[in-house]
Amino acid sequence: MAIKREVLASSKKIKRKKSFRTFSIFLCLFIFVFVLCAQLSQIERLLIKEVEVSGNKNIPSGEIFDLIKDSLNGRYIGFFPKNNFLYYSKSAMADLIVKKYLRIEKVEIRTDDFEKLKIIVVERTPHYVWCPNRGNSCLYLDNNGLVYDKAPNFSDGVFLRFEGKLDDSIIKLEDYFNKKIFETDKLNKLVKFGEEANKIVSRNMEGKWEVNTIVVKGREDFDYIFKDENDRTWKIMISTGDVGNNYLSANSILKDNTQKSSVTFDSILISTARNLETTLQSKAYLNISTDKNKKIEYIDLRFGNKVFYKFSNDVGGKTATSTSGV
Repeated sequence: MAIKREVLASSKKIKRKKSFRTFSIFLCLFIFVFVLCAQLSQIERLLIKEVEVSGNKNIPSGEIFDLIKDSLNGRYIGFFPKNNFLYYSKSAMADLIVKKYLRIEKVEIRTDDFEKLKIIVVERTPHYVWCPNRGNSCLYLDNNGLVYDKAPNFSDGVFLRFEGKLDDSIIKLEDYFNKKIFETDKLNKLVKFGEEANKIVSRNMEGKWEVNTIVVKGREDFDYIFKDENDRTWKIMISTGDVGNNYLSANSILKDNTQKSSVTFDSILISTARNLETTLQSKAYLNISTDKNKKIEYIDLRFGNKVFYKFSNDVGGKTATSTSGV
């Protein structure tokens, strides 16, 4: 019995020695590979020494360079240089730039001959301006309706302008950054309606009138302000009707909730455009508009086939309001 216990103890001792020997070999191998990689990672030929920034127009290259330089400084776990081209993360670096500068839409990063890092940025292009307080404090919107920067005063007349404060809880313009005033689809449809209205007015009215501003009066009501080369203005008023529940969200100010509402939105805009052209070609409208002493102030298309329009008299400022069924 004693002999059996001694054999078992000896067998366990041998197993422990084998396990310890195996562990020691793997540990030494790991340390060797770790030290070798640490040494190789510091080879000058593999280190990024130059950063080139291109594509930027409004953001200084020096600011982007400083941001990237900070991310390349230092070492991982104290051994591996962050500026080694094998270790740096393109996606993390691109995310760092995009999060820092909302004006930048996307970033492409690549290395040139290991030692040179090329950063190609694409800045957002302004398509519209939005003035929440109907003044000169305006914001740039890209083609998706994203608010990304303040717009200078001289931008008035250069871009299609939106007016109207959509969220009374927001005070500072910067608080609108990285939000959309509408979902992209709704914005595009409102802009497209303005383009269609331009064509209709061009076919039926004298002068070079064009939609200059879209005033957002609420969730469903919009005024399209027409302006000519002499800075004369008039407007059409439309209502998109029951287009579903618009609500505030983290990424948009006004947002359509359902696919059904989008279909209704389309049909209402098509019907409104048709009513506009019918009105401009109606005898009742033409009888007033041909009077050179009268000028159009508005055409109200908010009530379906019941259209209202108003003319003012250049002499004495008198007004005439008419109604037409279409």
